Amino acid sequence: MKLFVLNSKPVDPNGYIVQALLRALKRQHQAELVLLDPSDLGQIPEDPEGQALLVYGGEELQRIPPHRLHAPFGRRAIWFTEDPYELAGNRERAALFSSVFTNDSGSAAAYPKARHLPLAAAADLLPLLPGHPPSRLAFFSGTAWPNRQRLLHDLRQRLDGVDALDLHLVANAVVEATSGDRCLGQGLCFSPPIPISEFTLRAARSLCTLVIGRDFSGSGRHAYSRSPGPRLFEAGLTGSCQLVHAGEIPDMPSDLLEGEHYLRFHHLEELCSLLREARSAPQRFQTIGAAMAARTRDHHTYDQRARVLLEALGQSRPDSIHLPATPIGNRRLLFVTHEQARPGFHHGGAGLCLDAILAAAPADAEIRVLCRGGDDGRRFELLDAVGGVVGGFPCSQPVDEFSLHHPEFEQQFEQLLASWQPQLVHVNHLIGFTPAVLPLARRAGARVLLTLHDYFVLCDSWNLLDGQQSFCGIKDFYDPRCGGCTATRRPQFASVEPLERRVLMAEVIAHVHQLIVPSAAAEAQLREVFSHLPPTVVIEPAPEAPPFPIHAASGEDLIVLLPGNLAPNKGYAEFRRLLEQVELLELPIRFRVLGRVEAWIRRQLLDHPRVELIGRYGPGEFAALASGCDLALFLSPWPETYCITFDEWARAGRASFFIAIGALAEPHRQQALHPASRRFSLGDGDALMAALIHAATPAGLTQLRRPWLPAAGVSPSHRAPAESIAAGFGERHWQLFDQVQSLPQPLRPLPWQGRPHKRMGGVGGGAATTLHALGRRAFWRARLRRLVYGLPSGHYLVRRWRRLRGG
Repeated sequence: MKLFVLNSKPVDPNGYIVQALLRALKRQHQAELVLLDPSDLGQIPEDPEGQALLVYGGEELQRIPPHRLHAPFGRRAIWFTEDPYELAGNRERAALFSSVFTNDSGSAAAYPKARHLPLAAAADLLPLLPGHPPSRLAFFSGTAWPNRQRLLHDLRQRLDGVDALDLHLVANAVVEATSGDRCLGQGLCFSPPIPISEFTLRAARSLCTLVIGRDFSGSGRHAYSRSPGPRLFEAGLTGSCQLVHAGEIPDMPSDLLEGEHYLRFHHLEELCSLLREARSAPQRFQTIGAAMAARTRDHHTYDQRARVLLEALGQSRPDSIHLPATPIGNRRLLFVTHEQARPGFHHGGAGLCLDAILAAAPADAEIRVLCRGGDDGRRFELLDAVGGVVGGFPCSQPVDEFSLHHPEFEQQFEQLLASWQPQLVHVNHLIGFTPAVLPLARRAGARVLLTLHDYFVLCDSWNLLDGQQSFCGIKDFYDPRCGGCTATRRPQFASVEPLERRVLMAEVIAHVHQLIVPSAAAEAQLREVFSHLPPTVVIEPAPEAPPFPIHAASGEDLIVLLPGNLAPNKGYAEFRRLLEQVELLELPIRFRVLGRVEAWIRRQLLDHPRVELIGRYGPGEFAALASGCDLALFLSPWPETYCITFDEWARAGRASFFIAIGALAEPHRQQALHPASRRFSLGDGDALMAALIHAATPAGLTQLRRPWLPAAGVSPSHRAPAESIAAGFGERHWQLFDQVQSLPQPLRPLPWQGRPHKRMGGVGGGAATTLHALGRRAFWRARLRRLVYGLPSGHYLVRRWRRLRGG
């Protein structure tokens, strides 16, 4: 039987208890044991016969959908540890479990069927103090509930030699805000919480330890637990004599005898009397403390509690509790994409791909698209399949392409996943979001796909161009140039260390069920750096076949087309150099720019006599606007992942001059080109200029303008219509979605721990951030702690260190 252990409270100040229980379960349970985070329940496969669930705590369990606790596990037990304070909610949630345990003896009768199981002690947290007599008279540590404040204040007033008391009170914001006793009184003060290792160390150095209940409500109605908490056993294991407040903790374990294992007091005078006796005649108290330590070691450790829990799970019948069946509706899919690729907004390849996928959606698919609502990164919109706004949320701090962690956005995204509950999440682009969307979607139980339209996961320069707009040719995960390159490209920003960013991207990609790349060349470039990439599938964006031929020019000048976006990363520097040489040589060449042009480039070219800016074009308009050109230039200096415009031009039977890098250099793309087409190496500008000079000659123009079809005997009118090609691309995605949806869940969930990674922020207030990294000392302490605990038997090394520290 595979056992899953779930701590229902994500942020548990007493998390060491569940860790101690887990170590005990490992010693007692022979089969596989898995510690679960509540967010990982969506990743657990259904196996009622082979899987069991043990829930520790019970707090915040209402946030987990009941079917996630029920369906995967045939046997379910829960150990409530916050009774009677959480009793009302715990009684409702107990119905999901066949075995119920409670920490409070007074609460057991409130459940239909429950057993009292007190918390215990972990022997491996005990400091070793051989031959050290107690140096303090009495010790107390705990939250400063009102009853504790009053008792300890009065004790200090009535007892002589208060310096022998070791009193440690921890503030509680709720108590201090509601209690009328706002002042601790003379001699008492609030202190930070201490780890359990220090608690046991200070108890071991004290002759006695005070065991006082907690008046949780602070209202005077005395909402006490009738039985003791874990501190009785943790301090008792050290040999310190336990002085128990009889009025606040009336029920003690039946195997612990008053006068033999502990002592009681009913009021302040009796406590003072016991402490005076302990000061004058400590032998009796030491004998009682030693008896308590022996009894605790034999009967009240987490090994004993683990045996009780495992026995209950083993005796329960699988799947003895049934939930009403939840009707299954249509398939729900969530697409995540940046604002320039929203439905119906045809901007670049990512937008065209998204529209093709949405157009091929089956009738039973319910679709939502999450995208940014503007350029400031503070607003996110939830759209339907046709672009209608159906929801969204704001963020007080911006989320941009440099954000590696953003708690506010990620919390909103988790809430969206919880409310919409998509079975599949397709991230069409990570720009504008944090990488955490991938593991968060997987933890929510969705199948996750990621399309890599570019190289954003490798570098924040998504096209791998350096500060001089040159392709860096990266091939190594640990490329030493990256730090200097990032600082050079963005000198006005204080950026996150590139290797740290790359490590984070590698971590989140591991949560993807299926990677989609648009070309084999893109996959090869990605694997040069990320050799660990999970399996990928190539779905190449299919260009629209033009509805009619693209006609060549008819005059004496060579008309050269620059299709697609014109920007530095699209070869503007090379085009500018060609333009200057054409002017210098007074060649009969004119240029037409078809597509989006960056504003500063538009200002440079707007009045140029040899350049015509045609503007943007929409679906189905390319052929008409490109007609009248003899040759197309494709000058992109980076390894583009796909080339829709290139293929669209080539399908029309027109010639191209292009830089053979990335997807443009793929062999299948060279097989059906116009005979006058030429390929050039990156940086071979002289050969490109020489080819342009030849193309402008009468012989060159004749060759360029000669009609040619990629497939002999097939006319453009006989080709597949544009909508069928687009549908084929979209349908391949939906076929892949179906395949991924049918994949079985892995046997173990993939863990994910969000960390406050730094982000790129403006210097001098340019782009401020509220996310702060750990201080240097705390950072390295946390790194060392993770390293030690990650070692085989790491907790034994920690235990030895604590014992040496105690000695």
